[in-house]
Amino acid sequence: MFRNGDRTLIIRDTERQVPLTEAQLRKLADEGWRWSAHSHPDGTIYSSEGDVKVLGLFKNSAIITPNTKRGQFDKNGDVLGGWLP
Repeated sequence: MFRNGDRTLIIRDTERQVPLTEAQLRKLADEGWRWSAHSHPDGTIYSSEGDVKVLGLFKNSAIITPNTKRGQFDKNGDVLGGWLP
């Protein structure tokens, strides 16, 4: 899910990935869209290789754990600090 002001863009993924190219993601980022939410089918909260690439394009992101604890991602991936399931 992407947000830009009061607009929301929801893109359904395939079983393994979101069907957007790097060029399409870069265009969204350049237009001011923020990558605001997604989930992993296996329930993991840690970033995948694809997540890290997207985080690099969108500069940073946050995570809300199932316990409502907030953590920060950056272009290098997970910065969760002490989260326990």
